[in-house]
Parts: sequence; structure tokens; C-alpha cells
Amino acid sequence: MAVNAMLWIRGRRLLAWLWLFGDCWATISGVALIWAIIWALGIREQTVRIGGLALQVLGILTVFIGISKTKQLFGRPTFVATLRERVRLLRAYMTLGVQSGTITAGGIKLGGHARGYQRSTPSDGADTIQRLDSLERNIGYLNERIDGTLNELDEATRNITANLEHDRSTRMEVDAKIASRLENLGVGGLTLSGIGAIWLLVGTIMATIPAEITAALR
Repeated sequence: MAVNAMLWIRGRRLLAWLWLFGDCWATISGVALIWAIIWALGIREQTVRIGGLALQVLGILTVFIGISKTKQLFGRPTFVATLRERVRLLRAYMTLGVQSGTITAGGIKLGGHARGYQRSTPSDGADTIQRLDSLERNIGYLNERIDGTLNELDEATRNITANLEHDRSTRMEVDAKIASRLENLGVGGLTLSGIGAIWLLVGTIMATIPAEITAALR
């Protein structure tokens, strides 16, 4: 029982390791499928040439799909969407002509913040006690201004801290999205384009020298 379990675990690990070369197996499988059909129909110059043509078509389609996926990862429109948009623009140009337009620039708003301060000024004929009372009131006004300024500084500090935290979280999200796009780019569009390029190369060789390939295999 333990031996069977160990073999099962090793088999799963081997399959997981082989899955890492999925792009290679897909490339080999496409070529092997074409050659299996050629072998079943009989290895002749005509079948080799048709098989090469089929690989060329499959390669071009695969490259096309790979490029489309790559453009979608970066938010670019697909070939079909681009073609539709250009046809729509051509139809608009042919029916309505080119319309003139105006470019407007928005104004810049300048804002400010006004403050009002209190101040106690004794009269010209005030005695010492009145002047001391006025000085005490001015000191109280000054303390209120200092407290207000400190409160504004504390609020500005909290706002700056919150903005920095928001920018940091936003930057982390953007970095995660970029990493995900790069990973999808490696396993998606570029892989399909590479497989299609290899199929196109093999198909071109088969369609170019089918007589030599047929003679070598007989």
C-alpha cells in the first residue's frame, strides 16, 4: 500500500514537471498531428505539400491570436475592433465629410484662504490698568491664533499622511496588475506567437521541398 502511494505521488510530481513544458508539447503535438494525417494518407509529394500548407495556415492563425491577446493585455483594441472603427470612420468621411472642430481650453481657478484676526487697542487716554487689560486680551487672541494654526497644521499632516497611504496602496495595486500582465504575457500571447512561428517555419519547409522530404522518408 505504501509503495503504491509513493508511486502515485511520484507520478503526480512527474506530470507537474512535464506540464512546465506545455508550450513545447503543444508545438510538437501540432506537427505530429499533421504528420500522422500525412502518414495515414500516404507519404507523397502532394500530401507533404498540403500538410505544410496546413501548418502554415495554423501558424499564421496562432500568431494572429497571440498578437491579439498581447494587445488585449495592454488595453489595446483587437484587429477586428480596429478594422470596424476604421470602416466606420471611412463611412463617416464619405457621407458627411470632414467636420471642423474647435479646441477649447479650460480656465485656471485660483483659490485662497482668508483669515481675520482680533486685536485690542487701548484708547489714547487709557490708564495703566486698561492698557494691561488690552494687553491680556491681545495675548488671549494670540493664543487663539496659535491654537488655530496648530490645528490647521495637524489637519494638513493628517491629510498628507492619508494621501501618502492612499498613493502607496494604489502603487501596490498597480505593481500587482503590471506583474499579472507580464505573467499573462509570458504564458499567453508570446507563447502562442512562438508556437505559431515554429509551425509556420516547419510548414514552409514542408511546402518548399516536399519532393526531397518524400524521398528521404521512403
